[in-house]
Amino acid sequence: MPATSHKTLFEVLGVRPEATNDEVERAFAGFHFGLNPVIPQDVEDAYRFLQTAERRAWYREILRACNERELLNIPPDKLAEFKWFCAQANITVYPHPKAADAYVVRLPGQAQPRWTADARPVGEPGPRIPPLRERLWGLFESVVLLGAIRRASLAQKFGFVLLYCVVIAAGAYGLRWAGREWASVRAANLAAMVKSRHVEAIEKLTKLEARAKAVDDEFTAATGATFDPATGKSTKPRPEVDETIFRHETVREAWAAIESGRVKPADLQNATDTLAAIGDRIRNHTFIPDDRDRIEDILGWIDRSASKQAGQSRYIKHIKTMVETDQFEKVGQSAERSGS
Repeated sequence: MPATSHKTLFEVLGVRPEATNDEVERAFAGFHFGLNPVIPQDVEDAYRFLQTAERRAWYREILRACNERELLNIPPDKLAEFKWFCAQANITVYPHPKAADAYVVRLPGQAQPRWTADARPVGEPGPRIPPLRERLWGLFESVVLLGAIRRASLAQKFGFVLLYCVVIAAGAYGLRWAGREWASVRAANLAAMVKSRHVEAIEKLTKLEARAKAVDDEFTAATGATFDPATGKSTKPRPEVDETIFRHETVREAWAAIESGRVKPADLQNATDTLAAIGDRIRNHTFIPDDRDRIEDILGWIDRSASKQAGQSRYIKHIKTMVETDQFEKVGQSAERSGS
């Protein structure tokens, strides 16, 4: 029998665990014909419980599990019947926390299993579980509103205050460190971008300058005119070119387009000086965010000027063709007059 002062139902009825149906009936009948005709309630309950062989066998198995600390595997469809059976026999049932469909049983007086010290018996209602909203508010009230400090002892209050000071100091230091790191990363990214765009701007400006000089030379060779450094306007072309300009509107339009689309040396020089100053600051690590904007402005101006330069040769070729056509016609007219 289990090591406990609690009497089993077999002991209450006065039969051995392996008793037969006849032995159970004779034991109960002995209470009827004994000196005391009133049958105790626990005896009558034990008799009703042990009347069937199936119940006695199941009860013996449960008592053995209580005595040997064994787990009982109960399928879900048998769990309700199992709990009712244990309740009738005054046996406490504990579900195993890690084994599915496994249970521990204990008689009154037996120690509760250590791993179920905080568990509730099967079917026993537990305390109210507060909703998530209340639990979050309790945590907020304890930590942020210092509710924990108000309920603590003097020594605990001192420890909480010290902990809060450490947390606040660590948070402030962490924010400063994160700010410096973020600023450092931004500065490194800005430096890399400014350097890259500066190199690109110098390369494009060099190509634009060479293209502008080639267009000016082509214009001078075709028309005999140059551009005034002060005003940027063209000088007087050769007489035959001047005559063609006077005679043809398309030539006048082409001439105006060449003057308006020309890249002025002063603009080239300004862009060169600006890029040189930014290059000095890059090498000295003293550049500023405005340098990035200046480089972007220069790159935009270079792209717009380059697109205009693409049409300059076409305008010059048109002027040259029209001059040659006029000269050819003039020679033909002279020959006709001489022949007549």
